[in-house]
Amino acid sequence: MVNARNASSVALHERWGFREVARAAAFHGVTFAGGAGVLLAADVSGW
Repeated sequence: MVNARNASSVALHERWGFREVARAAAFHGVTFAGGAGVLLAADVSGW
């Protein structure tokens, strides 16, 4: 999970194969300053 406003972190995760799966104000009680968080996941089945 990263803050949606943290473009550098989102870009870094995407370079490592992570993709956005959800966007929300909170995930399991974790809230994000400035609005939304991004839940990212990577397919590791081929590792």
